[in-house]
Amino acid sequence: MEPFIGTIVLWAGQSIPNGWEACNGQVLSAGANQALFAVIGFKFGGNPGAAQFQLPSLNKTAPLGTQWIIATTGVMP
Repeated sequence: MEPFIGTIVLWAGQSIPNGWEACNGQVLSAGANQALFAVIGFKFGGNPGAAQFQLPSLNKTAPLGTQWIIATTGVMP
């Protein structure tokens, strides 16, 4: 079953699965991540002039040994 793009889940694995990104507040290109950008836009920050958007920064809130990840591919909600 494919996740909805933009779904955020708590992950306890050693490496992040394909189609997911860590929620570390990193900046991504809107052009290279069109589907995810269509879902979250500039909600968590970014630079509209440079067509860059930011992922949420949640991992400081994750329990020890886990991290929050967001689906970058899957089904459009």
